Amino acid sequence: MIFPKAMCDVKGKGKFNGDRPIILTGEQLKLLALKISKFRHDVANDLTVLHTVAEITGRLHPDTAPRMNVILRNSEKINQTVRLFTFELEQLLGVRGELPENMGG
Repeated sequence: MIFPKAMCDVKGKGKFNGDRPIILTGEQLKLLALKISKFRHDVANDLTVLHTVAEITGRLHPDTAPRMNVILRNSEKINQTVRLFTFELEQLLGVRGELPENMGG
């Protein structure tokens, strides 16, 4: 379990209790950092597939190009949003250094 039981409410509903500090061990923090990194990587891979399919579809079927362009633009936006969020989360957790310049922020 990544998060200790102390961060859940006392009724056991699994809701975050903002009144108590969250304490993570070094091992838990390392596991969380790995999961964040894997999430970012998996989303980027899935969006790359979507981007490629939209690009090829737009070329093979020019009548779909306007719709495929929307997919292409949105897949880039999604990827940038996920990257920015995960980098900021890693920075907050202290498991990443400065935000790269090309990430905006």
